Amino acid sequence: MAYDLDQVEQIFNKLSYLVKGELDEQHQAGRIKGTEYADVFNQLMQTALTLSYEGPLKDKQVEDQEYITQNIRPAELEKLQADRALTDANRFLAEANTQLTSSKDADQQYITSNIRPQELANMVQDEKIKKQQELLTARQIEGFDDNVRQKMLEIQMNGWAMAFSSGMLECIPCIIDNDEMTDLYCYMKEQASVPGDCGTDCSEVPCANSANSRKKKRTNG
Repeated sequence: MAYDLDQVEQIFNKLSYLVKGELDEQHQAGRIKGTEYADVFNQLMQTALTLSYEGPLKDKQVEDQEYITQNIRPAELEKLQADRALTDANRFLAEANTQLTSSKDADQQYITSNIRPQELANMVQDEKIKKQQELLTARQIEGFDDNVRQKMLEIQMNGWAMAFSSGMLECIPCIIDNDEMTDLYCYMKEQASVPGDCGTDCSEVPCANSANSRKKKRTNG
């Protein structure tokens, strides 16, 4: 440590003056003899010199202590508080992440346990409804075709009935007694689940001019 020599000299001079004055007073009073005077003076000067150096040192220590108290310690305290705040913030962040992870896990568990099975059930139900709609559409199309056939057959049958009732015809004319009409009649009868008037098979039409009769004649001939 570097000392302020001017300050040391000032302190030493003041102490030396006090020591010398005290020794002179004691010597004049006869309390200190000539030989003792030199020994005591030497010891006191050594003490004065030591105190001259200790004074600035203590002042420096006091000054340093005050500086530490006023500057370093507040800075250390501030740093300590900042470190503590950072530690608290990190702990809070870790707890928040843990809660967030737990929340995500809970949401995922809920989705796995509830939403996904429900979505699967909805998909199955939607597929069933779609198939039912397709079947219904196909049946409606078939129904339209059936209605056309029924109307056509109804018109023809009404025409034939009117012709027979008026005595104009004794049997079905060959011009309208063809295989397609026979097939149509049989199909419509099967669709309606209505037995024939005579209770026989549809191919057995009681008319000599029918298509099946003609086929039988050609086969037998």
